[in-house]
Amino acid sequence: MKKHISVLLILLLCAAMSCSKDESSGNEGQEPMTGDDPTGMTDDDPMSGNGFAGVLDQVRTYGGSNFEEAKNVVATPDGGVIIIGSTRSIDGDIVDKTAPNFDAWVLKLDAEGDIQWSKTY
Repeated sequence: MKKHISVLLILLLCAAMSCSKDESSGNEGQEPMTGDDPTGMTDDDPMSGNGFAGVLDQVRTYGGSNFEEAKNVVATPDGGVIIIGSTRSIDGDIVDKTAPNFDAWVLKLDAEGDIQWSKTY
């Protein structure tokens, strides 16, 4: 179960860090890098970021339609986690705020990744 939570948390952190309104990276129209990477990594190398060397049981995202960022993830004794971060959303999983300003966001997930509670400050 810890392996599944770890994969879920890694995906959550990656998703949270890439979920901004401004999706432009300056690389539009460019082909993705291939095995010609100057670092010597190939597409099949799990450390290259181009491949995945594991098995996913599920993928979940949390938050709303604006911007969320996870800053810390803490395991809880019941097998779940508490995620501490920030949000600008006022929809989706964010149910206790009405203005799209930055707020601290804390949510508790159970061992299956379901939200047990969520609070913004």
